[in-house]
Amino acid sequence: MALFCRASRNDLDGEEKNTTSQEIERQTHKIVFSGEKPLTPLLDKVSYPVHMKNLSLQDVEELAAEVREEIVYSVSKSGGHLGSNLGTVELTVALHYVFNAPQDKIVWDVGHQAYAHKILTGRRSRMQTIRKAGGLSGFPRRDESVYDPFGAGHSSTSISAALGTIF
Repeated sequence: MALFCRASRNDLDGEEKNTTSQEIERQTHKIVFSGEKPLTPLLDKVSYPVHMKNLSLQDVEELAAEVREEIVYSVSKSGGHLGSNLGTVELTVALHYVFNAPQDKIVWDVGHQAYAHKILTGRRSRMQTIRKAGGLSGFPRRDESVYDPFGAGHSSTSISAALGTIF
């Protein structure tokens, strides 16, 4: 069951605002897992990095919170690497906000930190198939997406891969 009770709090001007508990949790980066698919109104509008380009910085922060909730939900259904992916959400959102993938190549050193990258590059609807036969790979794969220029697995391959991509 998701938390949708109304809370009242004062904003910086002392004005009282009605805010859902889910919004308050996002603002403090606290995730309460209910087992239900989270509400992700901003993420629902972002299928590819190009859809992020006109977002405000506040929207980018909200997008990161929604991506985090989506990862928790997806991993609860399919298994996979949770902590390592939660640790790279803001980094991934920032990379895709600033750079122009797939023209700008993003090479992951540790492939099992790329779930947010997969969500933001057109594979969100298939995240629950991750690590299953016929499903998404748990790592970036060149044959899976043009946004994956290198099929990273575990660490310490990114420098040589990036150098090979550049030269």
